Amino acid sequence: MFTPPPSPLPGPGPAKPFAPSDKLASAADEPQPTYAPDQTPRKRRIGRRMRWAALVVPFVLILITASTRYVTHPAAFDVLADASHSTWSDLAHWTPHKRHPQEEVAGEYSSVASVSTASITDIASLTQAALAIESSSASASPTPSTTTGAPTVPSDPVLPTPFPQPFDSDLTQNYSSVSCFNFFNNMTNTEPFRRCRAFSLLWQSSSAFISAQSNVTLMNTLVWGTCNTPIDADACSVNMAWFAGELQTACAADLKDGNTRVTETLTAIRAYDVMRKVACLVDESTGAYCFVKAVAGTDSADKYTYNLPLGLPIPSTTAPSCSSCAQDVFQIYADALQNSSTTLDGLQLTYEDAVETTNQKCGQSYATAIVKSNGAHARCPWSWSAPVTLAVVAAALVIQ
Repeated sequence: MFTPPPSPLPGPGPAKPFAPSDKLASAADEPQPTYAPDQTPRKRRIGRRMRWAALVVPFVLILITASTRYVTHPAAFDVLADASHSTWSDLAHWTPHKRHPQEEVAGEYSSVASVSTASITDIASLTQAALAIESSSASASPTPSTTTGAPTVPSDPVLPTPFPQPFDSDLTQNYSSVSCFNFFNNMTNTEPFRRCRAFSLLWQSSSAFISAQSNVTLMNTLVWGTCNTPIDADACSVNMAWFAGELQTACAADLKDGNTRVTETLTAIRAYDVMRKVACLVDESTGAYCFVKAVAGTDSADKYTYNLPLGLPIPSTTAPSCSSCAQDVFQIYADALQNSSTTLDGLQLTYEDAVETTNQKCGQSYATAIVKSNGAHARCPWSWSAPVTLAVVAAALVIQ
């Protein structure tokens, strides 16, 4: 039977005592475990970004809200404009035009006019009713008509007394403020307003003027009266600018509430200059007022072009006449939009669409197309770019 050899015994000699340093040394010789790098700097960066996001994002939202308010309602900043401090009496003593004798101006014009008790007639409805005429076709080339039913421009005719005035059918309406109601009463009874015979307001809101379409001779006389006013054109332009400023002050609440009578009146007053020019435009080939020709039915479709400054578009069912008169009217509008310092909000709203429709039939060079660059209806191209850019930057700060 095999017997294993005995285990070797340690050699002779004294035993070596154990020292703590020996254990530490052997531990140092062993491979050390691998640990992940410290996470503290990364956490600090994330914290900083979150704090920046908390500051930037609310600021961006506020900026977007403010820019949206400006784009949708720029009139909110009208409070920065200078207010007019003129009084009614300041405009009461203009020197009359030499075509007519001096008329005595009766004292102050602060008294309230007698108000008709007739039913309220909407301005837009009144104008549209006056335009209920048949559309006539014409040649596509802008050549003047060889025959006309319109009389020539009269020579110093006898004008009706009193001369037709705006709001003659009814001045009563629900106003938001007493100051606005008083303004309309005072304005329509002041000589600086009445003597200017504003074609824009007559065509918009005078039932006597609109009814004269059935009597071409009478209409011819009335148009002559709007072109030859006791107060010259430049003084009337100053008067109307003053009335527009006062209306915005006295009727601020009504404008804010969108009162139709007030907003349309402001549009018509602002269009005084350009509409006086087109009303007094004469067809050189016939010697007749272009407007009277349109009323007489020779170029009846042209009648709608006189509504553009009032914010009323040409009906889509109307065939353009392509007449030389209408072409001259469009050119006056284009010049006014490009050069006028007056706010032509109604014309800005309707002109481009009218040009596009007319040029489709009459040729691309018939009416001048322009780029809208001002007014309440044109939006600033960079109105959204700034807040959107800031929003993108804020998002990038959070993601990084």
